[in-house]
Amino acid sequence: MTLCIHTPERSALAQRGRPVLLTGESGVGKTFWLRVLAGLESMPDGVCVRWDRRPLDAVRGQLRIRMHGDYWPPIWLAQTVAEELRLGLDQAPADLERVLANWRLAPLSRDAPVHELNRLQAVRLSLAGIELARPDLVLIDNPTAALSPACAGEVQHQILELSRRLACVMVVACNRWQDWPLDQMSIWVIRQEGQPPVERVDDE
Repeated sequence: MTLCIHTPERSALAQRGRPVLLTGESGVGKTFWLRVLAGLESMPDGVCVRWDRRPLDAVRGQLRIRMHGDYWPPIWLAQTVAEELRLGLDQAPADLERVLANWRLAPLSRDAPVHELNRLQAVRLSLAGIELARPDLVLIDNPTAALSPACAGEVQHQILELSRRLACVMVVACNRWQDWPLDQMSIWVIRQEGQPPVERVDDE
């Protein structure tokens, strides 16, 4: 599986199992481009996005796409932890306990109200729900915002592990690209507002 953003000048490629870090200054449009890939915003003129060489819009209905948004407080669609994790699934997940352990949520009551979760728990619950859905394309917006350096490092590690477990195409947007293990990721950069992401070259 591959995802490629083509422009007349350059392109940006994302491959299965190697997460992409999408970076750029605040306000340049990182969230907008995640929403474009998720199908929540219209594709800008002059840009072609392909999934395995086919237009993404033509195959979107065949793909499982999940996005973690940068919202605080979070936008929950259910009342409890268990209900939130089951959303969008055809049947109760057989690997629920394993996934909760992956995200260090095993001690959390399944009946806990989601609005009572702290920020770290909320991020982990959202990402655990993504793992249970086993999507083809994972889009994650600013997952370490307002976390302590220690907690942010744990979440970064868990996200890289998630990419390996799912063997999915993953794009993670974050302002502080230097905090991530860049040797394990590809890097896309948005240089100015209104421009699409391009691959960051080695001397940048």
